[in-house]
Amino acid sequence: MQNNPNLNQNAWNNLEKYCRSLTKYNKNVYICTGPLYLPRLEPDGKVYVKYEVIGKNHVAVPTHIFKVVILEKHSGEIELQSYVMPNQPVQENISLERFLVPIESIERASGLLFVSNILKRTNNLKTITAGSYVNCTFSFLPPGKQKIKQLKEFKLLKKLEKQRAEKEKAQEVLEEKTDQKGRLYTVSVALPGSVLDNAQSPELRTYLAGQIARACTVFCVDEIVVFGEQGDDEKSVEGEFRGIGRKGHASVQLARILQYLECPQYLRKSFFPKHQDLQFAGLLNPLDSPHHMRMDEQSEYREGVVVDRPSKLQKGSFVNCGMRKDVQIDRQLQPGLRVTVRLHKNEKPETKALKGTVVAPHTPRAESGLYWGYTVRLASCLSAVFTECPFKDGYDLSIGTSERGSNVDSVTFPSFKNLLVVFGGLHGLEASVEADQNLNFTDPSVLFHQYLNTCPGQGSRTIRTEEAILITLSTLRPKVDMAVGNSASN
Repeated sequence: MQNNPNLNQNAWNNLEKYCRSLTKYNKNVYICTGPLYLPRLEPDGKVYVKYEVIGKNHVAVPTHIFKVVILEKHSGEIELQSYVMPNQPVQENISLERFLVPIESIERASGLLFVSNILKRTNNLKTITAGSYVNCTFSFLPPGKQKIKQLKEFKLLKKLEKQRAEKEKAQEVLEEKTDQKGRLYTVSVALPGSVLDNAQSPELRTYLAGQIARACTVFCVDEIVVFGEQGDDEKSVEGEFRGIGRKGHASVQLARILQYLECPQYLRKSFFPKHQDLQFAGLLNPLDSPHHMRMDEQSEYREGVVVDRPSKLQKGSFVNCGMRKDVQIDRQLQPGLRVTVRLHKNEKPETKALKGTVVAPHTPRAESGLYWGYTVRLASCLSAVFTECPFKDGYDLSIGTSERGSNVDSVTFPSFKNLLVVFGGLHGLEASVEADQNLNFTDPSVLFHQYLNTCPGQGSRTIRTEEAILITLSTLRPKVDMAVGNSASN
């Protein structure tokens, strides 16, 4: 393409420098440059297209040169700038803004389509930087038609603005629907720690606890309550297992292994020092639940631990969320505390620290419908499972499981907020009721809203607790979905 030398050295050179500078502030910069052969009004009142040809091959010298600049911002938005310069000497001190032209004029004169092709690939075209035609040399249309043309371009910009507004509104509606996808009800499972007494070795006890954890995770259980049948007031995991057949701390060992498996792998060193109860926990199958994330996995939420790292005044603490960089939260917290963090969007890669906000542990479930693991609670006896319930309104639907219960196939559940499913130990719920000094009756069905046989017609005389959990939760799932108005198909 033949350029006028004076153009290359002056105004056009300034435009080239400006385009190069745009690469410092944008994610990507795309540039299209080409010739234009434009008509001009001659003294006789007629419009002609005249241009020079040079060389033996009669190479055409364009009357004008255009440059279309497409900017892709870090936010994903697209900006379009379009310039036209006459292919003749132009003073260097003339502002580049004087050469901005409507993109439609370049599209019509060159036969190229920019806006429509951009809109085919993305709806993020936010800005079309345009100006008036380049002096009178580009204003070859009669005044009346020129006004009509400008009106059409104005309408095009209005149309794009309207499309962008509609897209933003649709996005807001989508976000509202996403907010409504949260799961507001909870599912709790209670079982006696004595189920470990049925295992014959430390390895088998650990494996049994792992089976229980996997079953509860698969069916999105939010709380596991481990209750005692010996009358011990166990409310922490500080004890140790003392052997089968003795008055020991089976509940403590079961609770500790359940907590260990629920904790994301990158946080375990912070919360679980070496302990005899966890000697064989490394052999267990991982839960692989949604909050157990890989380092580079993208998510709105993450679990983390507050690290002992200095921060500026009026700035929040830093949290290790298992990512390449620590996350700075919105408040100062004590180091060593486990927190749930909502990560901020549109973080720039070059920032030293990611930003986040501390939220309640139930927020991922309640707002986004994500399963976010289970909590573990120790209860000294069966009655304490109910009296020490962490929910304000208690369990509004409680289910006891026993082969002496009613057939599960014939029942339906009312709507509820907090569901509790209780399993018995080696000798069933009857033994748990009998061992509870706070209860003055012997019939377990009195404790529950529903007392059900979840495996009628069983082929074995006994069903182990880890088996009963899988059978019961899979049987109850469609009934739960129907009760809360959220069928599995949704």
